[in-house]
Amino acid sequence: MATSDKYDRQLRLWGASGQRALGETCIVLINATASGTETLKNLVLPGVGAIHVVDSADAPPVPKSGAGKEVFDNFFVFDDSSANEMEVEGTDASSNVPTRAEVACKYLCELNPDVSGEHTTVPSLSSADYASVLDDVVKKQSTTPSPSLLIVASDLPPKPLLNLSREAWDRGIPLIIVRSCGLIGSVRLQVEDHPVVESKPGSTVPDLRLADPSGPFPALKALVDATDMDSMDNAEHSHVPYVIILLRALAKWRSGLSSTEDATKTDMLAGEVRFPKSTAEKDSFRATIKSMARNFNDELNFQEACGDAYLAYAKREIPWEVQELLDATTDESVTAAIQKYAPSGAGSRNIRFAVLLLALKRFLAQSDGDWPPLDGKIPDMTASTEPYIALQGAYKKRADEDRAAVRAAVDAILSEQKAKVRNDIAVPSVTDEDVAAFCRNVQNLRKVITRPYAEEWESHAPSADGEDAPMPTPQEEEIRSDLMMATMDPYEVPEHTPLLWHCALHAADIFCERNGRYPGTPLDADKKALEADAKEVQAILEPICSAMGLDDTDLVKSTLLNGSMAHATEMTRYGNAELHNVASVLGGVASQEAVKIITGQYVPLDNTYVYNGIAGTAGVYKF
Repeated sequence: MATSDKYDRQLRLWGASGQRALGETCIVLINATASGTETLKNLVLPGVGAIHVVDSADAPPVPKSGAGKEVFDNFFVFDDSSANEMEVEGTDASSNVPTRAEVACKYLCELNPDVSGEHTTVPSLSSADYASVLDDVVKKQSTTPSPSLLIVASDLPPKPLLNLSREAWDRGIPLIIVRSCGLIGSVRLQVEDHPVVESKPGSTVPDLRLADPSGPFPALKALVDATDMDSMDNAEHSHVPYVIILLRALAKWRSGLSSTEDATKTDMLAGEVRFPKSTAEKDSFRATIKSMARNFNDELNFQEACGDAYLAYAKREIPWEVQELLDATTDESVTAAIQKYAPSGAGSRNIRFAVLLLALKRFLAQSDGDWPPLDGKIPDMTASTEPYIALQGAYKKRADEDRAAVRAAVDAILSEQKAKVRNDIAVPSVTDEDVAAFCRNVQNLRKVITRPYAEEWESHAPSADGEDAPMPTPQEEEIRSDLMMATMDPYEVPEHTPLLWHCALHAADIFCERNGRYPGTPLDADKKALEADAKEVQAILEPICSAMGLDDTDLVKSTLLNGSMAHATEMTRYGNAELHNVASVLGGVASQEAVKIITGQYVPLDNTYVYNGIAGTAGVYKF
């Protein structure tokens, strides 16, 4: 299998480790609607290891291809058995009517022969025992002893979705909830504890270690000392890497300070040194750089040095997100992570992340907390080949030394933890590849933690008649505050702000929980019935807005609560119908988030994406 060629483009996005993680994951789709199959399509094509489609026996019948008048709301569910008999294992030979689960599994697996597929048909998704369903999925994934699972729940009614949410949360399995209703939809992530090492931000500030008060590290200092710029000809002078120019300029700038100021006079590239602080000093430093050029307008390297002069005096602090992770990491927290995840064989990524965080904390303690491990990368710059390679070598040498120190800390931590936990608990190893990736990305570490969907449902559901609303928790207070801030930045047409449509979609789900059907169904309902449904949806909307702390905001009062019932009427008009083009958008978003979770790269959304297909706009909110 020539996977290096077949998956070449995506390997450039998430690398060999990401592709390997994809190949070791089984995606479990609950309910094979258009949104669900579109999500699976976008995961089958890049080479996920396996898929398992779970659907109910009472799902809508599979339409016959070539029927002429059939409207296909799901491009992956149709029956062409008249021309080509179904060849999916498990088909009931006594019946010519295939189930939706087996049809979807068959056509999705045809997209990529590397992907294996299974399917399960249960009597009803509403009454299914999801613990047994997931146990059955694990048993069928015999290729690996502990397959990594990710669940996609597509357009599940509230009751089975809440049951699935609780089961997935208890097992620590990531859950992606995809919901499509007419022109409105959403994608909701449920992850208990998702570490991200390779967050891959769009832009980063290079870590050149020029603002170290103790001076440049030895390999860099040796390179600077060996560079005699005065003896160079003009061509060589105009191709000195700007890192060396900045250090030389710092030395010259300090030598110009008055003797009353705190500057090192004997060796300007060693010992405690002074950096530009005020605006005047920074301007003076840039002037020093320009004065060192022989012809500033012609020497691009000096122009680059002037443009990036801040790198010479601005110390790169550890981001607050990383500092929070370090503050929460202790020997006890690492032990707790091992005891929580190791027995099941799942969560090895969480254990490795905890061990590496503790190793980083010890590394920083040894270096007085000033500098994390160097990533060893330098930016592109105007320079000749030989000095640029020499500069790369200096940074690589220091990065290798730092990585070796972190490796030693990791080995010490693993030995300590193995002595602490029970003998029957296998502590996962941390490879050199893990340490290298961690050190390269130490400035961009992240962790995503969402609350369970079941908890969100309970927090934002209307209170029963006569009952007082419970006091919001600190977490709920924070969520309400963020949502109130979101109402202050509405869409250009306020009625189309995605947050409002999330409220309307939630009201339709609560309507379904109470009535056993969605508003606007059955589709042949008369006008009077539709009006009654819309009124009930509106009656549900008002306490929802109150439960979310939005009932007093100007945006909500002027749209959802202005008496027009526009959003409630629109949700009723849809009759919970699914449009495949909207499902394609939602499936694209859901699969993208699935890849982030599976590979541990890029930062997943936190925690809900709301799509408004009426206006072609979307928003991300934390509920």
